[in-house]
Amino acid sequence: MDLKKLGKPGVLLGVLGTSSAMIFIRVTESPALTVLFYRLLFTLAIISVPIVIDSCRGKLNIINEFKGNYKNFLLLSLLITVAMTTWIFAVRNTSIASAVILSNTHPIIILFVSVVFLKIKFHRNAIIGVFITMFGCAAMSANDYLSGGNHIVGDILAVTTATFFGLYILAASRTRKKYRIDVYLFITFALALIYTTILAICFREPLLPASSGELFILFCMALFSSVLGRCLVDWGLRYVSPQFASLAFLTENLYAIVLGMIFVSEFPSAGQLICGAVLIFGLVIYNKYE
Repeated sequence: MDLKKLGKPGVLLGVLGTSSAMIFIRVTESPALTVLFYRLLFTLAIISVPIVIDSCRGKLNIINEFKGNYKNFLLLSLLITVAMTTWIFAVRNTSIASAVILSNTHPIIILFVSVVFLKIKFHRNAIIGVFITMFGCAAMSANDYLSGGNHIVGDILAVTTATFFGLYILAASRTRKKYRIDVYLFITFALALIYTTILAICFREPLLPASSGELFILFCMALFSSVLGRCLVDWGLRYVSPQFASLAFLTENLYAIVLGMIFVSEFPSAGQLICGAVLIFGLVIYNKYE
C-alpha cells in the first residue's frame, strides 16, 4: 500500500480529532497550564508503549534519537508549547468560532517567513489572498471588540497561536520526516511537558486538576485530540507539503463550529460568519496560488 496516498486523508481525519480539544477545554475547570500539563502527560503515557517495547528489544535508543537533532527538538517543543498554551487561553476568552478561525491564519506567518528569510517568491494572487485574510482577521476582531467582554483578548491570543503554530509547521517540515511518528511526538511532547511544568511553577499554577472527574476529561482530550488527532496529523504531514497542511487545517473551522453547536450550544453570530467567510476565502486563494 502506498502510504503517500493516505497522507492527505490522515491529516484531514486528524484535524477532526484535534478540533474536539476545544470542547474539552470549555467543560474543564482546571487552569490552562494544568490542562496542557495533563494533556501532554497522558499523551506521553499512551504513545510511550511502542517506544518502551522497542527500547527493551534494543531496536531503539530514544536518547540517541534526541541527541542527533536536539537543537531542533528544543526549538520545536518550545514553539508548540507556546502555541498550545495561548490557544487554551484563546478558547476560554473568546467564542469558539473566533478562536479557531483566527488561530488558523498561520499561512500568513508561513508566507512572511518564506519571503523575508527564505527568499521564496510567491504568486501575486497568493499575496492578494494574504491581504484578504488580514482584512477578514481585522474585521472579525473589530466585530468581537464591539460585542464587549474579553473577546478581543481571546482574539489576540488566537492570532498569537497562529504565529507560533506557523513557525512550528515551517520548523518541523524537515525534522519530522527523519523520525518515526511516535518517536518524533514522544521527544517533542516530553520537552513540551518540561517547558509546561516550568511555566506552571513560574506562574504558580497548580499541577493538580480541579477535581478527580477532571482527570477523565483531560484523559479523553489527550486520547482523542493528541493521540488519535495529533498523531494522525503529524503522521500525515510526512507525506504532504506544508502548504497542504495549512489548507487542511482550515477544515478545523467547520469541525469546531459544528462541535460547538452540538456540545456547548454555542452558535456563531452573523458577523462572525461573514468575517470568517472573508478570512477563509483569503486563505483558500493563498493556498491555491502559493
